[in-house]
Amino acid sequence: MNPPPLRNPHWQRRCAAFLIDFGALATAALVVTAPWWRTDLRDADAAIDGLRATMDATMANALGSGADASGFYASLLSDPALRAAVVAFAQHGSGAIFTVAIAYALLSAAWNIGGELSPWQGSPGKHLLGLRVVDVSGRRAPFAQLLVRQIAAGLSWLTFNLGHLLAWWPPFRSLHDRIAGTDVVATTGSGPARVALDRTAGGDPAADPVRDVAGDAPDHAMKLTSSNAGRTGCLRCRGTARSCRIRRSRIWV
Repeated sequence: MNPPPLRNPHWQRRCAAFLIDFGALATAALVVTAPWWRTDLRDADAAIDGLRATMDATMANALGSGADASGFYASLLSDPALRAAVVAFAQHGSGAIFTVAIAYALLSAAWNIGGELSPWQGSPGKHLLGLRVVDVSGRRAPFAQLLVRQIAAGLSWLTFNLGHLLAWWPPFRSLHDRIAGTDVVATTGSGPARVALDRTAGGDPAADPVRDVAGDAPDHAMKLTSSNAGRTGCLRCRGTARSCRIRRSRIWV
């Protein structure tokens, strides 16, 4: 029996799918919100000019009064005009970021949930790389579950992507998948970009044909390959059909 992998066997495809989706969504968010964030950036630029002029005047007054170092810094911190210039710059700069982030979140929800409800069962990036989103039993996830997954994805971002990194180790599910009771598995066939990715990774797809095997445990991605001498194994833990080390269950196919 082959030992279970220490990392997600689909990590390259997961990362590539994320980059495809992120690139498309970020571009769309920037285009849609361009009138607003451009205005905010212009205001922020003007605020920087005001901040520079205010700081020059404050420093000149402090140095002209003959104050020592402590008095000089105290005058900078207590100057109301300087404080107002800093607040104005922060407001306009954060406003531009907030506008794009809100647009990205809304577009991401439509992009991901729409794709997961479609026959693809995944975003366009996942579809291209041969991945799909299912519930923990391997069946199609309903809308409510996918909505919880999308909302919980915010926690994976707020944890500085530590929630996403959970998919690196067994049982290979990110934080939002664990919260929503969903999983990301390989599709029956290869996605349109799967062959190119496998060749980039140094593999030969033709030498290792993959086919799914229907059994009593649909949540397991089973495959029959030339590399395991004709035995049916679990794609996620690389174990045999009778013993899955990830699920700790017996599988009969």
